[in-house]
Amino acid sequence: MLRIGCEVKDVLIINDLGYYSLKIFSRINHYRGFFVSRVKTNATPQVVSVVSGQISKKFKKSLDDKNYSILSDFLKHVPKKGIYDLICSFEIEKAQNRSNKIPIIEDYRVVCFLNEKTSTWHVYITNLSADKLTPDEIFELYKYRWIIELLFKELKSVYTPIHS
Repeated sequence: MLRIGCEVKDVLIINDLGYYSLKIFSRINHYRGFFVSRVKTNATPQVVSVVSGQISKKFKKSLDDKNYSILSDFLKHVPKKGIYDLICSFEIEKAQNRSNKIPIIEDYRVVCFLNEKTSTWHVYITNLSADKLTPDEIFELYKYRWIIELLFKELKSVYTPIHS
């Protein structure tokens, strides 16, 4: 599929959920490339800090005390409105070290938008900093990925060559 090496330096890769892989994101980051992807619903990152978004003083103190919450629990307990820009820890893989498995953990930015029509969260992972793209720009960027995908689907259906 996609080989990740030095050629991704300074390149932005926008992933579909079908290609969601924390190992690939880690490699893109290692080679100084950039990525944006939706987060799988079964992912269990830990919320490390809140860059922006309104949270209660009690929850902020919990984060300050290093009592990290799993992202899905965090989103159940915050007001269902607005945008949350977070830093979350993801377990990339368990590395083999003699007889013990040591988890490899990396922190990434996670941006959460509420779809007000369905009252569900749209959650994105990226290694782009807030000074490179705002949360709104990340949402727009991913939205355009979907538009491009629909365009390709249409082109494939309309312009399929006829074999005789």
